[in-house]
Amino acid sequence: MEAGDTNAKMKSTTARQGVSGYDKLKQGYNPMENRTIKYYTKNVYGTDRLYLQDAREARSFKELTQAVTISAYQMKALKELTGVEFEEVLPMKEVPV
Repeated sequence: MEAGDTNAKMKSTTARQGVSGYDKLKQGYNPMENRTIKYYTKNVYGTDRLYLQDAREARSFKELTQAVTISAYQMKALKELTGVEFEEVLPMKEVPV
């Protein structure tokens, strides 16, 4: 294998990788844009509470806010900050074991 072949192989590998995630963020790319977060309403002792449906999203939200539920004000702030959309869904049924 010659030195020219090695350089050509390295260039093709770099071309396949494309732009890094950090470079995309610097260029104004928003990974949350066009994303929909699903939530459901649950009545707890006469008060409607809003819960995120996806467990991973709920865990991340809890780490940020120290809260299990989300409020309409928090949804509005997240929408303005990140462009994320929210969609209300039916709660998952609790199946007895």
